[in-house]
Amino acid sequence: MAGIIVETRAYRGPEDRASHAYNSRRTNRTETMYGIGGTAYVYFVYGMYNQFNVVTNVEDVPHAILVARGRTVRRLDIMRRRRKGDLSMN
Repeated sequence: MAGIIVETRAYRGPEDRASHAYNSRRTNRTETMYGIGGTAYVYFVYGMYNQFNVVTNVEDVPHAILVARGRTVRRLDIMRRRRKGDLSMN
């Protein structure tokens, strides 16, 4: 299976109102954003979506990117079976 990332969103922690770490908010839920760059994590939002993120700065600076959308380029059949046919993010 293979895919290409086609949309990302960058979040610049304390200064970015769209970031979970806006205004230096630091909770159990946002703690991963304060880790070292390269740390990948999944964040559950709106009580219904799992979103894949990657920390992008040094420890204690909560910058991250959200991998918002991908496009399947190989083995769509396997992806469909695993997602029970729902590839709405594709």
